[in-house]
Amino acid sequence: MFLKPLKDRLSFTLIVVGVGLVTALIMGNGLLAAIVAIAAVLSIGVVSARRAGGRSLDATDRPRRLRGEPFSFRSAWMINHKPNLEQVVQALTYQGLTPSSRSDLQGERVVVVGGSQLRTRLLGGYFVAPKHLPVRAELVIIDAGNRGQHKLELQVRDTIGLAARDRALEARYVRAATNIREVVEHSLNLPKGSADAG
Repeated sequence: MFLKPLKDRLSFTLIVVGVGLVTALIMGNGLLAAIVAIAAVLSIGVVSARRAGGRSLDATDRPRRLRGEPFSFRSAWMINHKPNLEQVVQALTYQGLTPSSRSDLQGERVVVVGGSQLRTRLLGGYFVAPKHLPVRAELVIIDAGNRGQHKLELQVRDTIGLAARDRALEARYVRAATNIREVVEHSLNLPKGSADAG
Protein backbone atom coordinates (compact mmCIF):
# COMPACT_ATOMS: atom_id res chain seq x y z
CA MET A 1 0.00 0.00 0.00
CA PHE A 2 2.83 2.40 0.86
CA LEU A 3 5.13 1.14 -1.93
CA LYS A 4 2.75 1.91 -4.83
CA PRO A 5 2.55 5.71 -4.38
CA LEU A 6 6.27 5.72 -3.57
CA LYS A 7 7.03 3.80 -6.77
CA ASP A 8 4.71 6.04 -8.82
CA ARG A 9 6.22 9.33 -7.67
CA LEU A 10 9.90 8.66 -7.07
CA SER A 11 12.65 7.16 -9.13
CA PHE A 12 15.14 4.72 -7.67
CA THR A 13 17.70 7.51 -7.74
CA LEU A 14 15.73 9.56 -5.23
CA ILE A 15 15.22 6.52 -3.03
CA VAL A 16 18.96 5.80 -3.04
CA VAL A 17 19.82 9.39 -2.16
CA GLY A 18 17.21 9.56 0.60
CA VAL A 19 18.17 6.28 2.25
CA GLY A 20 21.87 7.10 1.87
CA LEU A 21 21.52 10.52 3.48
CA VAL A 22 19.48 9.22 6.41
CA THR A 23 21.94 6.40 7.00
CA ALA A 24 24.91 8.77 6.74
CA LEU A 25 23.32 11.12 9.27
CA ILE A 26 22.55 8.34 11.70
CA MET A 27 25.80 6.40 11.40
CA GLY A 28 28.27 8.99 10.13
CA ASN A 29 29.79 6.47 7.71
CA GLY A 30 29.54 7.15 3.94
CA LEU A 31 30.51 3.64 2.81
CA LEU A 32 27.97 1.99 5.09
CA ALA A 33 25.36 4.53 3.90
CA ALA A 34 25.96 3.53 0.27
CA ILE A 35 25.65 -0.18 1.09
CA VAL A 36 22.41 0.34 3.03
CA ALA A 37 20.97 2.51 0.23
CA ILE A 38 21.71 -0.13 -2.42
CA ALA A 39 20.23 -2.88 -0.24
CA ALA A 40 17.08 -0.79 0.31
CA VAL A 41 16.59 -0.22 -3.43
CA LEU A 42 17.06 -3.91 -4.21
CA SER A 43 14.59 -4.86 -1.46
CA ILE A 44 11.97 -2.40 -2.73
CA GLY A 45 12.43 -3.71 -6.28
CA VAL A 46 11.97 -7.35 -5.23
CA VAL A 47 8.94 -6.58 -3.04
CA SER A 48 7.37 -4.49 -5.83
CA ALA A 49 7.84 -7.31 -8.34
CA ARG A 50 6.27 -9.85 -5.99
CA ARG A 51 3.29 -7.62 -5.29
CA ALA A 52 2.81 -7.10 -9.03
CA GLY A 53 1.95 -10.77 -9.40
CA GLY A 54 5.29 -12.45 -9.08
CA ARG A 55 6.57 -11.39 -12.49
CA SER A 56 10.28 -11.77 -13.12
CA LEU A 57 12.68 -8.84 -13.14
CA ASP A 58 13.78 -9.68 -16.68
CA ALA A 59 14.07 -6.60 -18.94
CA THR A 60 11.68 -8.05 -21.52
CA ASP A 61 8.97 -8.17 -18.86
CA ARG A 62 9.28 -4.52 -17.86
CA PRO A 63 7.25 -1.70 -19.38
CA ARG A 64 9.01 0.30 -22.10
CA ARG A 65 9.57 3.28 -19.81
CA LEU A 66 11.53 1.19 -17.30
CA ARG A 67 13.84 0.03 -20.10
CA GLY A 68 14.69 3.69 -20.72
CA GLU A 69 13.01 4.14 -24.09
CA PRO A 70 12.16 7.79 -24.85
CA PHE A 71 8.63 9.07 -24.40
CA SER A 72 6.90 9.94 -27.66
CA PHE A 73 3.55 11.69 -28.17
CA ARG A 74 1.72 12.12 -31.48
CA SER A 75 -1.08 14.42 -32.54
CA ALA A 76 -2.66 15.09 -35.94
CA TRP A 77 -5.13 17.57 -37.42
CA MET A 78 -7.02 17.65 -40.72
CA ILE A 79 -6.97 21.24 -42.03
CA ASN A 80 -8.79 22.69 -45.05
CA HIS A 81 -5.79 24.78 -46.12
CA LYS A 82 -2.01 24.42 -46.04
CA PRO A 83 -0.86 25.47 -42.55
CA ASN A 84 1.73 28.21 -42.20
CA LEU A 85 4.67 26.53 -40.46
CA GLU A 86 6.50 29.84 -40.06
CA GLN A 87 3.61 31.11 -37.97
CA VAL A 88 3.67 27.95 -35.81
CA VAL A 89 7.44 28.15 -35.30
CA GLN A 90 7.17 31.79 -34.25
CA ALA A 91 4.58 30.84 -31.62
CA LEU A 92 6.76 27.94 -30.41
CA THR A 93 9.78 30.27 -30.22
CA TYR A 94 7.92 32.36 -27.64
CA GLN A 95 7.66 29.16 -25.58
CA GLY A 96 11.44 28.65 -25.63
CA LEU A 97 11.69 26.21 -28.56
CA THR A 98 14.08 26.92 -31.43
CA PRO A 99 14.14 25.56 -34.99
CA SER A 100 16.84 23.00 -35.61
CA SER A 101 19.15 23.10 -38.61
CA ARG A 102 17.07 20.34 -40.23
CA SER A 103 13.99 22.56 -40.52
CA ASP A 104 12.51 23.78 -43.78
CA LEU A 105 10.29 26.73 -42.86
CA GLN A 106 9.15 27.23 -46.44
CA GLY A 107 8.50 23.53 -46.97
CA GLU A 108 6.51 20.85 -45.24
CA ARG A 109 8.69 19.76 -42.32
CA VAL A 110 9.92 21.62 -39.24
CA VAL A 111 11.90 20.37 -36.26
CA VAL A 112 12.11 22.46 -33.08
CA VAL A 113 14.06 21.66 -29.95
CA GLY A 114 13.82 23.02 -26.45
CA GLY A 115 14.42 22.49 -22.78
CA SER A 116 17.64 22.31 -20.85
CA GLN A 117 19.70 19.15 -20.44
CA LEU A 118 21.89 20.87 -17.84
CA ARG A 119 19.01 22.12 -15.69
CA THR A 120 17.20 18.77 -15.93
CA ARG A 121 20.34 16.82 -14.99
CA LEU A 122 21.24 19.12 -12.09
CA LEU A 123 17.77 19.48 -10.58
CA GLY A 124 16.13 16.29 -11.84
CA GLY A 125 13.15 15.92 -14.17
CA TYR A 126 10.76 16.07 -11.21
CA PHE A 127 11.87 19.53 -10.12
CA VAL A 128 12.03 21.52 -13.36
CA ALA A 129 9.05 23.09 -15.08
CA PRO A 130 7.72 20.97 -17.97
CA LYS A 131 8.76 23.69 -20.45
CA HIS A 132 12.40 23.15 -19.39
CA LEU A 133 12.38 19.38 -20.05
CA PRO A 134 14.54 18.50 -23.09
CA VAL A 135 12.25 17.84 -26.06
CA ARG A 136 12.29 17.58 -29.84
CA ALA A 137 9.07 18.38 -31.71
CA GLU A 138 8.57 17.63 -35.38
CA LEU A 139 5.78 19.10 -37.50
CA VAL A 140 5.02 17.55 -40.90
CA ILE A 141 2.43 18.63 -43.46
CA ILE A 142 0.94 15.84 -45.60
CA ASP A 143 -1.23 16.58 -48.62
CA ALA A 144 -4.43 14.62 -48.02
CA GLY A 145 -5.36 14.88 -51.71
CA ASN A 146 -8.97 15.68 -50.90
CA ARG A 147 -10.11 19.16 -52.00
CA GLY A 148 -7.05 20.95 -50.68
CA GLN A 149 -7.12 19.28 -47.28
CA HIS A 150 -3.83 18.81 -45.46
CA LYS A 151 -2.91 16.69 -42.51
CA LEU A 152 -0.61 18.27 -39.95
CA GLU A 153 1.25 15.79 -37.77
CA LEU A 154 3.08 16.65 -34.56
CA GLN A 155 5.45 14.30 -32.79
CA VAL A 156 6.98 15.34 -29.46
CA ARG A 157 9.81 13.18 -28.17
CA ASP A 158 11.95 13.42 -25.07
CA THR A 159 15.66 14.02 -25.63
CA ILE A 160 16.79 13.52 -22.06
CA GLY A 161 19.00 10.60 -23.08
CA LEU A 162 19.94 7.94 -20.56
CA ALA A 163 17.53 8.25 -17.63
CA ALA A 164 15.20 6.29 -15.37
CA ARG A 165 11.75 6.89 -16.85
CA ASP A 166 8.81 6.28 -14.54
CA ARG A 167 5.16 7.35 -14.42
CA ALA A 168 5.91 10.61 -12.63
CA LEU A 169 8.44 11.71 -15.27
CA GLU A 170 6.07 10.54 -18.01
CA ALA A 171 3.31 12.73 -16.52
CA ARG A 172 5.63 15.75 -16.68
CA TYR A 173 6.45 15.00 -20.32
CA VAL A 174 2.72 14.64 -21.06
CA ARG A 175 2.29 18.20 -19.73
CA ALA A 176 5.19 19.44 -21.87
CA ALA A 177 3.75 17.75 -24.99
CA THR A 178 0.26 19.09 -24.22
CA ASN A 179 1.63 22.63 -23.92
CA ILE A 180 3.30 22.31 -27.33
CA ARG A 181 0.14 20.87 -28.89
CA GLU A 182 -1.94 23.74 -27.47
CA VAL A 183 0.49 26.33 -28.87
CA VAL A 184 0.18 24.72 -32.32
CA GLU A 185 -3.62 24.75 -32.08
CA HIS A 186 -3.69 28.37 -30.91
CA SER A 187 -1.28 29.59 -33.61
CA LEU A 188 -3.41 28.00 -36.37
CA ASN A 189 -6.77 29.00 -34.80
CA LEU A 190 -7.74 25.36 -34.33
CA PRO A 191 -10.20 24.37 -31.59
CA LYS A 192 -8.41 23.42 -28.38
CA GLY A 193 -8.19 19.65 -28.02
CA SER A 194 -9.15 19.06 -31.65
CA ALA A 195 -6.14 16.85 -32.40
CA ASP A 196 -6.42 13.12 -32.99
CA ALA A 197 -3.81 10.68 -31.78
CA GLY A 198 -1.41 10.49 -34.75
